[in-house]
Amino acid sequence: MAKRYYISPIVGDGSETNPYRAKVSDHGKPWVGSIPTDATGKPTKDWALVLVDTVNHNTIVKDRTIDNLPDVSLDVKMSAIGSAEKGKMASALAGRGISDATNSSDSYRTLLNGIGRQLDPDFTVDNFDVG
Repeated sequence: MAKRYYISPIVGDGSETNPYRAKVSDHGKPWVGSIPTDATGKPTKDWALVLVDTVNHNTIVKDRTIDNLPDVSLDVKMSAIGSAEKGKMASALAGRGISDATNSSDSYRTLLNGIGRQLDPDFTVDNFDVG
């Protein structure tokens, strides 16, 4: 199995038959996501940071509503990610109103922690796993 990070839209209306969930769940692959909710149970954002564990990510990558993040080691420096891939990621984050640091010299882990902390101040990628 291979794990990849994505930014997935939140879908559903919160009803019993159509609960709030990350759209990536509709692809039937094992996943984990950060989806904080308000006092009424409604998601506080319209997106979720998710990690998917599957041998074949093709159906998710082809879903144009889901933004795939670079498939690199968490410890790689942002400067080592290709400019085209970094540009695509920066555009995806900006399109969702997510603050990013894709031009930082920090690691990919630091970037993912920054994204996750926009959802949950206690988020850490080290405790975010599926499998």
